[in-house]
Amino acid sequence: MTKIPAIGPFEALGLLFIGLKLGAVINWSWWWVIAPIWMPISAFILYRVVTNYTKKRAMTPTQVEEDLQSDMDKALGKAIDRLESLGFNAEVTVQGRLDQVKKLTATLRPPRTKPTLVRDDDQRSDDR
Repeated sequence: MTKIPAIGPFEALGLLFIGLKLGAVINWSWWWVIAPIWMPISAFILYRVVTNYTKKRAMTPTQVEEDLQSDMDKALGKAIDRLESLGFNAEVTVQGRLDQVKKLTATLRPPRTKPTLVRDDDQRSDDR
């Protein structure tokens, strides 16, 4: 026996509003008619953006870099598995690309130096 997926309250309300709109019972804008469908999705996306933003702000730059590296490693592992399931020798191809990316990011990353302080006298003499 197959299980029929249940319909949620927001979907039910959305279908009800669409039926009422098509039956000319309500004269609302279509934005409000389909609001039970798009509002929960928008709220979820907003929640994910805010929580991810605050999580990243609370992390140190090193933690952010490690988190990004972990995500990249997971994605790379999935890509290798997928390519190998299709019959490609993914290890060689992906490793070559990964080396290229590492070289590129090493050249793009600015050097970590301490900022130098400029006295007001030095700036004024340069402006003249």
